[in-house]
Amino acid sequence: PTRPLMALSLALPLLVLGLTLFFYLREGRWLRHRQWLSLAYQQAREAVALPDPYQKGPAMEEALATLRRAEEYAVSSESEALRREMERWLQQWEGIRWLDPKPVLTTEMPDDVQMDRLLPGDMGLFALDRQGDRVLFFLKHGNEHAFTHEPDFRCAGSRRYQNLDIGALVDMVTVTGRPLDFHVAAFDAQGRWMRCALESPPQVHLLPMPPTHWGEIYRTRVVEDDVYLLDRGQNNVFVVNLRQPQAAVPKMLFPPDQGPDLSHVLDFDVLRGELFFLFVDGQVMRCEFRLTEASTQCEYLKYRDRRPEREDRTFEVFPNTRFQQIMIYTGPEPGLLLLDAERGAIYRFTLKLRFVEQYRPRHPWPGEVRSFTVSDLFLRRPWLYFIVGNTIHAAPLP
Repeated sequence: PTRPLMALSLALPLLVLGLTLFFYLREGRWLRHRQWLSLAYQQAREAVALPDPYQKGPAMEEALATLRRAEEYAVSSESEALRREMERWLQQWEGIRWLDPKPVLTTEMPDDVQMDRLLPGDMGLFALDRQGDRVLFFLKHGNEHAFTHEPDFRCAGSRRYQNLDIGALVDMVTVTGRPLDFHVAAFDAQGRWMRCALESPPQVHLLPMPPTHWGEIYRTRVVEDDVYLLDRGQNNVFVVNLRQPQAAVPKMLFPPDQGPDLSHVLDFDVLRGELFFLFVDGQVMRCEFRLTEASTQCEYLKYRDRRPEREDRTFEVFPNTRFQQIMIYTGPEPGLLLLDAERGAIYRFTLKLRFVEQYRPRHPWPGEVRSFTVSDLFLRRPWLYFIVGNTIHAAPLP
């Protein structure tokens, strides 16, 4: 009996020490939780009391970030109640619709992948990898909402195909719902493009030369079979038909030296005879055009707010935002979607730039948001797809 008693005598102090340390750490974490929770309460009260309606929202978001710090130490019924109240207040005051995005890739991508352009295709998602100078393809899994990287898909820039060189890829368009012999078209800045299909090698072609020659192709968009190429070097937008790219000289939307200055355009999109340009400073320009003539009328649109205490205020640049991407949403109520990557939020406006609502994740993104797209090709309702870091997340469009 002596040996068991000795073991017990040695174990009891260790047990007491372990329990003491456990309760000490637990009490310490609880104390930190209460401290951060108290600060979050204080910041929330101060946010609501601010006189400037455009300062209230960012201040409440800071209070919500403080609450998240509190819940890193513990989650209490009090913190959960405060979270619900903050989210409800932000939804009403800032027009936020909360998202619960989930990762949809079954493949872990290498750290050196840098995706910053995302488009839907009939069979999956395509992403432009800037670091690898290539188009990536993610195949959809049957009825599951999951996508797997297809490493055998070949569509890379800065190399030679069929005795024709193509430079670094600057943008791409996808072909959906139409019987063409390729799935994605990728473009370099000098007027060369490649047709990439899932089960055949890529084919490189020269775009027909416009009257003013190619300058620097920067962005591309597609409407039906027509691809619109924003050429910042020539300060113009050219249109080429994808079915018969060599059949005619590219159509020029602006008369030479008469169009608006497009050198600071960050992104653009096209809808039914209208161009929408997003500029680096956040302004949006709308242009009406006809493909039958190079005569286009343009005007800068003003953002119009409709949120509480800000009804019908107009701005050249929407407050507290820094937009990097613009996309036309062609749903039952067409409108504009603009991505504020720094906040990981998408703002929705009417085509006349009146604020409708914004979409944000309920929890912070796990990485940098680089691009987004919308598609209803894979499920019965539209979904938002985001490039976050080197993976893809998705959430249904509210």
